[in-house]
Amino acid sequence: MKKSNSNRPTSHHSDGESDKILDYLNGKLSEEEKRKFEELLSEDGPESDAIEGFQTISINEAQKIRQRIHKNMHKNLLSQKAKRRQHFKGSPKQLWVYVLVVLLLILVAYLVIKIMD
Repeated sequence: MKKSNSNRPTSHHSDGESDKILDYLNGKLSEEEKRKFEELLSEDGPESDAIEGFQTISINEAQKIRQRIHKNMHKNLLSQKAKRRQHFKGSPKQLWVYVLVVLLLILVAYLVIKIMD
């Protein structure tokens, strides 16, 4: 890994994994945090690949990539919320009718079973 801090992306806050990577690259982690982070990297997971990738790009490129990722994640979350809201396309009145029908069917089934015993 490169030790130089030139052309390193900077983080604005340290509440996510991407920020921890940026803090590591900029030398902003304490010795203990740095040691733990390097242990995580030694496992050859995606974090290690992310570090290698960040070391090859400029600050501006990293910030653009990060903004694009956050924008796409936000867009995906909004579309998932919209899909959940559209799951039942009927009116609330129809929903209550369906619930009532199901409950009546359960009651009828219970009564039939009770009568047969």
